[in-house]
Amino acid sequence: MKEKLFLIATLYLMLLFISSCENSGIFEEEETIIKPKFLKESVEVYEINEFQDGYTLIAPLTSKNTYLIDMEGYVVKKWVSDYTPNNSVYLLEDGSLLRTEKINSNTVFSGKGGSGGRLAKYNYDGTLIWAWNYSSENFSQHHDIELMPNGNILVIAWEIKTNQETIDVGKNPEHVNENGVWPEHIVEIETSGSSGGNIVWEWHQWDHMIQDFDPTKKNYGYVAAHPELIDMNFSQSKDMDITHLNGIDYIEEHDLIILSAHHYSEIWIIDHATSTEEAALHQGGARGKGGDLVYRWGNPAAHKNGLPSDQISFMQHDAVWLDGLPSNGGNLLFFNNGDEKKERAFSTVDEILLPIDANGNFQLLPNSLNNPTSFKWRFEQEGFYSRVISGAQRLKNGNTLICEGRKGLLHEVTVDKKTVWKYNLPIQNKNIFRTYRYSKDYAAFTGKSVERLDVEIE
Repeated sequence: MKEKLFLIATLYLMLLFISSCENSGIFEEEETIIKPKFLKESVEVYEINEFQDGYTLIAPLTSKNTYLIDMEGYVVKKWVSDYTPNNSVYLLEDGSLLRTEKINSNTVFSGKGGSGGRLAKYNYDGTLIWAWNYSSENFSQHHDIELMPNGNILVIAWEIKTNQETIDVGKNPEHVNENGVWPEHIVEIETSGSSGGNIVWEWHQWDHMIQDFDPTKKNYGYVAAHPELIDMNFSQSKDMDITHLNGIDYIEEHDLIILSAHHYSEIWIIDHATSTEEAALHQGGARGKGGDLVYRWGNPAAHKNGLPSDQISFMQHDAVWLDGLPSNGGNLLFFNNGDEKKERAFSTVDEILLPIDANGNFQLLPNSLNNPTSFKWRFEQEGFYSRVISGAQRLKNGNTLICEGRKGLLHEVTVDKKTVWKYNLPIQNKNIFRTYRYSKDYAAFTGKSVERLDVEIE
């Protein structure tokens, strides 16, 4: 009997000790997330009921394949091409895949980051149904495209100006490459047949430049007083790619185009409600400004206003319009990459409230920093950094899907910045330009088979 009482007492004391240790933190260990067995190893965070369920589109920049994966990391769809992407890829509502592609046959523009030259569309089953090249010794598509509601496609492209043409419009000769420069232009194309593309509208950066270097040139002026124009001499390197547009978006309700100007660290907005003729001028169109910038934001020094400390955007990517707010503007989301040269070697994903009125007009003031000067929402995290590429998508449930492009990391985060899904691209070269999540009720999947395939991403 005594032995039984002694055993009970000993067990009781042991329980008290263990309980005391747990409460005091002696036995505490770092919390580990136990993942369900059906998850792929590439899914590092999986908070069910907190993420936006659906399928994620992935197009690795070194692969000729495009994939859809489910939330557990399994491939459910694979499209095969003869080309690597350049750079954006979209799944359309009709189930087709619209893809930019790198043709590598343009000896003038090939080799530059983002160079491409080809657009292609594949049906859901993977058959090529349309392809169109916009590439020659004088121009080349690059980086991004935007499908418009009418079915037309907005295309970013370089064009070339010679060394002498560049000097003739006031660029400092010390900063002009012997082969000239590559200003940007935008073309809107109407697709036709299996290989047709008709240009129905265009805008050229070259028509909207200003400079204060050479007073003998007709575009000479006071740069700070004309934020609607683009400073010819902002770039002081001999890089031919003086602007490097890396993203384009369309605001349907106001007929405006958003451009991400990487080398200027600025977001530009131009009026699409112009004719091609008006887009080459400084007047005309719905806002009376022709093809001049109706708004710019992110780096006041790009139009000779403010101090270096006033810069807010750093080599950003993927500036996209969110739902407008009828009374006080509209929201814009973008990936703020960062810049080591300016002691900003980290990235953020930022949302700002644009100063746009109900009629789609902006106030762009001369000799001014221009609003906003703060963020509506920002995501940042220790170690979060992608010097180039990358993007972000606001999901239906209010979460944000982020592509940390250089690392091949996809993060889905809540409004409160909690990571509820994280995916690590399981290949050696992890570069992804962007990614998109499509909910299971997205029209593209209606009547389509969406089942796990016995394939891996490569």
